[in-house]
Amino acid sequence: MEAMIADSTASVAEGRDAPTGTAGDMQPDWRDGLPATLRDHPALSRAKDLAALAKEHVNLQSLIGRKGIIPPGDNASPAELDRFHAALGRPEGPADYAFAPPENLPEGVYDQALAGAFAEAAHQAGLSKRQAHALHDWFVERARAGVAERGAAASGNARAAEGELRREWGGDFDRKMEEARRAARSFAGEDALEELDAALGTAAVARLFQRIGAAFGEDSFTGGAPRFSTGPSEARAEINRVLGDAAHPYWDRLHPEHKSAVARMQDMFAIKTVRA
Repeated sequence: MEAMIADSTASVAEGRDAPTGTAGDMQPDWRDGLPATLRDHPALSRAKDLAALAKEHVNLQSLIGRKGIIPPGDNASPAELDRFHAALGRPEGPADYAFAPPENLPEGVYDQALAGAFAEAAHQAGLSKRQAHALHDWFVERARAGVAERGAAASGNARAAEGELRREWGGDFDRKMEEARRAARSFAGEDALEELDAALGTAAVARLFQRIGAAFGEDSFTGGAPRFSTGPSEARAEINRVLGDAAHPYWDRLHPEHKSAVARMQDMFAIKTVRA
């Protein structure tokens, strides 16, 4: 028995079959100092020490750099979204886009208030300065093209209307056009004429003002404002009389005097409106 004890003691002394470690010399786990939510996370189980974790982090940053900026998730906070948009090149505020109308743009095409509203929307959407300016310039060019197209269309409509009226009025074209111009200058501004043109057509508007001009005569327009042979009260009375007479030619499209009755009513409405 004593020999066995002696052999065992010798083995321990020589390090044979001795335990690999004791409570005193075991190395602590590097994750022990982390909060519980991080200490047991599966992503950290692959790193055996801090050096391995640091290497993995450097490799991950390199990968992110190659793939670009990763967008925030659907539940990202406003602060996270702001950092993301700033990284993409969004300026600090809407005014920093500094939109301005391009040179040689026709007057009235550029709407400064609309440009300001677009800057607000672009900033809220997170657009970079380059992206916002590209969209801004595209819209401005479309507006410029639209003005040119409308001008060309109006010019074409005017030529077509002139041809139609020349065929209709024949040798009286110049006289009747002058009557129409005098009435139009006295009764309507540029905006009103554009609206009438859009609603009725250029030729129809010219016919309307020609009848008005012919009804008043050239002398009626001396000094600017027309002098009416029929006053507003008389015009109103005639309108009411016709509107209350179901047998009047104004209501019967087949009556031979229907067109002249309609023209007369248009004149009466013009007198009533201008002098109201």
